[in-house]
Amino acid sequence: MTGTFDETWFDIVSISVEVEGGAALQPSLNAMQAVRDDDLKVVSENLKTALSQLEKVGKLLPRMFEKCDPSVFYWKIRKFLEGSENMAALGLPNGLEYQGVNNNERKHFMGATGGQSNS
Repeated sequence: MTGTFDETWFDIVSISVEVEGGAALQPSLNAMQAVRDDDLKVVSENLKTALSQLEKVGKLLPRMFEKCDPSVFYWKIRKFLEGSENMAALGLPNGLEYQGVNNNERKHFMGATGGQSNS
């Protein structure tokens, strides 16, 4: 998209958060099943595993600022993540041109939400 190292770092940290956070899902589900089974030992073991993974996420998130300058993110990267709808103020009054698609027709698309993956 932008070709900046800040964007690469944003992607690296975001994907790392997804990997580590995703590893907490199965232990969480296991703990829920163990509650139903009334197996407190398994509940405890799985919650500890999930917590360990979430602690890794908590250590990764602050790393975003190491190599992704907030002003570069805001002015260069963000517009590609937000989509092109209602983005005239950021220089996209006619949407984005998708080269090689429908005769380079410009399109307005809504962007990702905080609940969507960046990858």
